[in-house]
This record gives sequence, C-alpha cells and structure tokens, in this order.
Amino acid sequence: MPIPFIAFLGLYLIAVFIVLLFGISSLYHLLRFGFFSPTSITMTFIMLAGTALLMFISYRLLIVFDWSQSFDVWVFIISLKPF
Repeated sequence: MPIPFIAFLGLYLIAVFIVLLFGISSLYHLLRFGFFSPTSITMTFIMLAGTALLMFISYRLLIVFDWSQSFDVWVFIISLKPF
C-alpha cells in the first residue's frame, strides 16, 4: 500500500496552518478585547515568529526532496522483523 510523500507534506502544512491560525486568533483577541499585558503580547508574537521561522526552515530543508516517490507501508512492516 504505497502512500505518496506529498501526503505527508500536506498533513504537515495543515498542522502548521492550524498553529498559525491559533496565533492569529490569539493576536485578534488581544487587540479586540484589550488584554495588553507585555507577557501576552510578547508570547503571541514569539509564537507567530516561531511558526514563520519553522515554515522557512522547513521550506529550505524540504525543497531538495523528491516528492514524486512513495512510501510502501507493507514493505516497511515486513522489514521490521522484530524476532
């Protein structure tokens, strides 16, 4: 049962997008409802900057990968041979 590697990339990008939406939602609530403590603003911007940095580093590392290949689950399970 081969799974294309592009499916793993899609799942990863969906997870990063969810984290980014959480950060934007947090920033919106800070601005809308006025909880302007320095700690909350700093942590929100650190989370957004960390997400952007994670996406940049991921792009730099994953751009060289051949995404047309696939991962065969059955071959992997058979190759484990625990005993």
